[in-house]
Amino acid sequence: MKGVFTALITPFKKSGEVDYAAFEKLLKLQGDAGIHGIVPCGTTGESATLNEKEKKKLIEMSVRYFNGSKVKVIAGTGSNNTETTVDLSRWASMQRVDGILVVTPYYNRPSQKGLLAHYKAVSEAIDCELVPYNVPARTGVSFTTETIVKLGQMKNVTGLKEATANIGWNAELIAALKVSRSKMDLLTGDDPTFLPFLSIGGAGIISVASNLIPQVLLEIYNKKNSELFLKWTPLFKSLFIECNPGPIKFAMNKVYGLPSHTRLPLVKIEPQTEKILLPLIRPVLRGIRD
Repeated sequence: MKGVFTALITPFKKSGEVDYAAFEKLLKLQGDAGIHGIVPCGTTGESATLNEKEKKKLIEMSVRYFNGSKVKVIAGTGSNNTETTVDLSRWASMQRVDGILVVTPYYNRPSQKGLLAHYKAVSEAIDCELVPYNVPARTGVSFTTETIVKLGQMKNVTGLKEATANIGWNAELIAALKVSRSKMDLLTGDDPTFLPFLSIGGAGIISVASNLIPQVLLEIYNKKNSELFLKWTPLFKSLFIECNPGPIKFAMNKVYGLPSHTRLPLVKIEPQTEKILLPLIRPVLRGIRD
């Protein structure tokens, strides 16, 4: 599993309902840019506040929109309940998604043995690719290197989203996967370290910033363009000043007119954050207008 995948935002109306028309506009934006893949209903999509009906509709829309194209649909189906995760993952697999993204169970804080059992149950229930997602800052638990190598031995685990932004550990993981001759690719979930990650053998990214500037992320990936990466690094970092997806939703509203509303307990970003972001997104605005 290689390339640039966008962790899609979920647009909401002011009333709190999912804005499906705005979501379809986002799908078109990504498809027109030539993105390698999309991830609906992930962390950036505020999956924790989406109900099952909403998740299924967003996944169905994504599959239908990109049917017959080269764009992969990797659906976010993870939760901290194994049975719930298995049920949604099985359903998504039956809809012919290309893969599913499954976050480590949050709040429960399972052992490494428990993590392996969780992913084994999901793996056995699906007929598509499985991408485990390691983000200890949000879940309170992290894979060990040994566990990641074992995950790579599961039949349909083709990639791992690794969002610690720890380049040293990422290098250790890539080396360990090579030694074990694993088929699993490592993808970063951290835009600010994307190019250094590629330089050590990383396979790609599941990106927040590519909602806004997919062409930029694609060029960094395709050409390993350090000048372009450095130009956009201030924006990459500023998109995480406050909890994601507040900042990226603000940027998407200013540039593309998509709604910036988040669902509680997330609220509108602070005025100071807006002041930081506005000059950083002006080049995008100029490019759209030109």
